[in-house]
Amino acid sequence: MARPRHVAALVAALQFQDPRPESLRTLDDAEWRQLLAYSDVARLTLILGRSWHKRLPEWVRSRIARNLADNTERLARTLRAYQEVAEALRDAGAEHLVLKGFAQWPHFVSDLRLRPQADLDLYCPANSLAIAQKAVLSIGYKEGRTTGVSDHLPFLIRPAQRQWRGNAFDPDITPAVEIHHQFWGRSYTRFGPTHFEAFWERRKGCSVGGIQFDALDPIDAFAHSALHALRHLLYGGLAPASIHELGFFLHENADDEHLWNVWRERHDEQLRLITAIPSLLAAHWFGCRLPAAVENEIGRLPDIVPRWIRRFGDAALVDPFRFNKNALWLQLGLIESKRDRFSVLGRRLFPFWLPPLNSRWVQESDESTGTEQRGRISKCAVYFNWFAARTIRHLGLLPSTLWYGLRLWSG
Repeated sequence: MARPRHVAALVAALQFQDPRPESLRTLDDAEWRQLLAYSDVARLTLILGRSWHKRLPEWVRSRIARNLADNTERLARTLRAYQEVAEALRDAGAEHLVLKGFAQWPHFVSDLRLRPQADLDLYCPANSLAIAQKAVLSIGYKEGRTTGVSDHLPFLIRPAQRQWRGNAFDPDITPAVEIHHQFWGRSYTRFGPTHFEAFWERRKGCSVGGIQFDALDPIDAFAHSALHALRHLLYGGLAPASIHELGFFLHENADDEHLWNVWRERHDEQLRLITAIPSLLAAHWFGCRLPAAVENEIGRLPDIVPRWIRRFGDAALVDPFRFNKNALWLQLGLIESKRDRFSVLGRRLFPFWLPPLNSRWVQESDESTGTEQRGRISKCAVYFNWFAARTIRHLGLLPSTLWYGLRLWSG
């Protein structure tokens, strides 16, 4: 898939080793509007503005300056929101650590003001999960929805403060809280490691803006960031900025032999191998340097991985949130058990998972319908419409998914 001019220009300007910002000068105003719409979704707008501020058209510089001001305020409010949540967890006796978000500084991003953050991602050990959820609900959050494939509890939100107003950097949007219960979902991916107890044991105390919190050790944070990116690559919704952050870590630490020796000693062969997949994607998209240790793991990857990245990697970059099942074939190439392959193939091509009638996946019926019976009829109609649309959506993808799979596996 060819990259549209505006995406190609953006990615060329954000290369780690050989940035080519001159391509930005050839964009007209319409293409710049396309670029900004894309980079907002990709979460790369502020990084572009910081990197090449003087080379941008004046109206683009002005726009990004407003975005930066908004995101700076959002960061401050996010930290205050975390303080409130952390206090509730502490009072309830629920242990936790912070994943991603502001915990990515300084190892994955040079300046937190350049990183939009919509959620507070927290990991809690099993004995703290229910306590943590109850504690966050007690301070005014409400339970939202989650998908059938998730590594966290249903997210917790303050609905009145999550209104979309067309500004990807809106500081008034309160972050949702996601309480994670695992670092990798082998139960649905059917490959990869299962034991991550050492991640919790190796957690480190950190500080941002005077706020103290626990986070993953940097080497474990690299693995988790790679696993998180891979999960979204397989199941949809991979923001290119997540791969850029991995590229930042790899590029900045490419010559740190001690770090990568510890990485080899600490993480087993299976974990190192699957974290190499997003690392290869970071090099493919953003041209980061790769440490020799990571290159060795990339050399051990099944042939299907580099082949998939060459065929479908740019599609995931150009339209990251477009629903498709191209990554199904990558997933199947990583599963060792034939039985698991057939299980995943059937589940992904013909997903039979259905939420209950009262699930938040289905819109609540309008209270103005009057009687309870009319409300239930309305709810059933909404559910049927949702089910029909979902069925059509998946069946519509079946021919192209099978065709692309045949082309990929045939070489």
